[in-house]
Amino acid sequence: MKSQLPFAFSLAGALALVPVALSSEASSAGVQSAEAIYVNGAIWTADPAHPKVEALAVRGDRLLAVGSNHEIRALAGTATRVVDLRSHFVTPGFQDAHAHFPGPLVDRVDLAGADTLQEF
Repeated sequence: MKSQLPFAFSLAGALALVPVALSSEASSAGVQSAEAIYVNGAIWTADPAHPKVEALAVRGDRLLAVGSNHEIRALAGTATRVVDLRSHFVTPGFQDAHAHFPGPLVDRVDLAGADTLQEF
């Protein structure tokens, strides 16, 4: 099954995990098939030994492997979702939701009784 890449693609949460270089033994060692593989990408791993790869494989909330399209396609099973990254850039990262309010008095704002957005 092949799916198209959504415009606002983000794999940052999955790539926050330590990148794993795919060894040639991985597929022969009985590695479980991937739930999803992402191919044809421009993927930066943050690993100096393998800084750029074309593809990655995911199972659950974990990266199985990163590597060439050929290496990662070898981890696909019959139910694996295949996503064509169409040369889009993917980078390790994480999602963090917080805000920094401008101004020097932000540490003096007391919002303890604010229960609604309007009171905020």
